[in-house]
Amino acid sequence: MRTFLFLLAALVLPLASSCTSNKARVADEDDWLVLVKSCRLPEDFAWYANFAHHQWIDVRDKHTGVWSRIEVRKPGFPGQSREIDAAAAQSHLRWRRNVEIQAVLRGEEARRVHQELATAVARRGPRYSRAYQAWPGPNSNTFIRELCDDIDGLAAVLDHNAVGKDHDGWISGGLATSETGVRGDLGPFGVTLAAAEGVKLRLLALELGLQAWPPALHLPTLRPIPWSERPADPTPPEAESELKLGDLGTEWMDMELDKTEPWSVNWWRTDTADWIHVACTPGPDKATWDIAAIVYDGERRTSTQARLTTSAEESEPLRLRTPGLEFSLGLLVLQPNGAARFAMACRAGTERPAHVSTEEAAAPVGPW
Repeated sequence: MRTFLFLLAALVLPLASSCTSNKARVADEDDWLVLVKSCRLPEDFAWYANFAHHQWIDVRDKHTGVWSRIEVRKPGFPGQSREIDAAAAQSHLRWRRNVEIQAVLRGEEARRVHQELATAVARRGPRYSRAYQAWPGPNSNTFIRELCDDIDGLAAVLDHNAVGKDHDGWISGGLATSETGVRGDLGPFGVTLAAAEGVKLRLLALELGLQAWPPALHLPTLRPIPWSERPADPTPPEAESELKLGDLGTEWMDMELDKTEPWSVNWWRTDTADWIHVACTPGPDKATWDIAAIVYDGERRTSTQARLTTSAEESEPLRLRTPGLEFSLGLLVLQPNGAARFAMACRAGTERPAHVSTEEAAAPVGPW
């Protein structure tokens, strides 16, 4: 009996130490980091966004402190690496969905994997700009599984609803992505047998499985059972305009607006939990406006008030900031028709600013 318990512990404890809480946040440490992540697709993307997951890899360079994200962003795009800011890398939300972390590599192991990723991405990535199929694949999840196949030590249990992760033609086989077992597919059928993944059966890219540690039942289109739900983040009050920055490829917007009536706007960072709500109300003389703002930085919600005027003693612009958003609002002049002209700008991320239209910023974009 003691021998049996010893062998069981020898199997389970390494798995437990390698498993990452799927709602965890990894600190921006002064070290190399490689993280395998996933989340559900944006809710306004397609019907399968109710369950389908998108996989990606975030990497931190120890020497420069720069974060990079490796993924296929959407159909027609190659698999590639792009720079992101720390706010996006550390956020527990993307597209207002909870981010799950399936693997964390640190130190020398992460440095080696980081170097090998550059070669693997250059080799595997280009084909996705030409050959891409949401179902059964190849898609964004296939790309991440291929990187796991190519790089020894880049091991993770990918989400069972990451449709397309096992696509490799109609007849394929190899190591499971956790590197603790094997997988194989024949036509529409597939199976994975591994210490980390457990036993998983696939039919038409949908997966049913039983995982030993942490114990979980995986049913197609559902979250693992049992599941724990992170408390929902607060949302801003309703506003007449909803503008989005970040993961859409739009990092900066600025505009001038003429207003005579109360107006409001919500700025969202799509790849973090950050948002800013601003409501503007005119004073009796039309040259003075009262501003009420609410800011959410992913942890705390704070409110502020300000007054803007076009009088000779011009007021300073209102400036608001979170880890992922920088916002400013100024009142310029009073137009002959009585309208007040505002100058509004908001910035997200670290890329060079690009001026785009409101329509472009509001357009839905996703990796599938």
